[in-house]
Amino acid sequence: MTRAAKPATIADITSDQNNSVSSPLSSGARILLVEDNLLNQQLMLDLLRGHQLQVEVAGNGREAVNAVEHQSFDVVLMDIQMPEMDGLEATRRIRSRAEFSKLPIIAMTANVMAEDRARCADAGMNDFLGKPIDMAEVVTVLARWIQPSAAAPAPAPVNGPVPTPVIDWDLTLRRLSGRADLLKRALKDFSMRAPSYADEILQLQAQGKWLDAQHHAHTLKGIAANLGMNRLMEAANYAERTLRSNQPLEADLQNELQSASTEAIAASAKLTAA
Repeated sequence: MTRAAKPATIADITSDQNNSVSSPLSSGARILLVEDNLLNQQLMLDLLRGHQLQVEVAGNGREAVNAVEHQSFDVVLMDIQMPEMDGLEATRRIRSRAEFSKLPIIAMTANVMAEDRARCADAGMNDFLGKPIDMAEVVTVLARWIQPSAAAPAPAPVNGPVPTPVIDWDLTLRRLSGRADLLKRALKDFSMRAPSYADEILQLQAQGKWLDAQHHAHTLKGIAANLGMNRLMEAANYAERTLRSNQPLEADLQNELQSASTEAIAASAKLTAA
């Protein structure tokens, strides 16, 4: 197994960014990816395996705790907001076992304020990745916790389709280390799965299931951010914030959420057909 570096705290990392390592990742290092959204799972799997990393997936915090107890990992990438058990509680449970006290656990969240980082550190997390995920940042952060291997060749640039105003193709492609094939695959998955997202949020709201509706909005916000769908990301963000206070979405916001979703689906279909 690849030997993990000695864990530090998020505060240590934040106070000294000059210590970040940019070396290629160690081939064969074992990563536990904890992420509840299938689209985000697949995107991260493809990216991490492209760096010759061995990746196992857990769909929520409970599955993550079970995986850590029964398998050996070099690093855990832990989403925060998940059903059944969130990433903070999962980290606390992992840290309650002495044998996992030095296992590096890295938070992945769109909530990047100082208080969010503090909650992650208090739970026992070692480092922090903001969403939407930028693969260059992922490599830099992971390299702090696993030993580097020999330099790997940079991915060959791949020309993509003509971008649309709905999807920021260039920015999203840079985040994915130039992997146009992965972006097109993710957009195709989105166009097939997304039609139900906005409707599910509104249905859950109508049933008074505020927490479930909020979780769906959070998931949609994360997907949209990862795929460069800025209008949809903003609509889902406003929906999440409104639902968090147990308030129904006003008609204008409902219409914007559905319109932005429809627009993003159409743009995804157009780009993947190019």
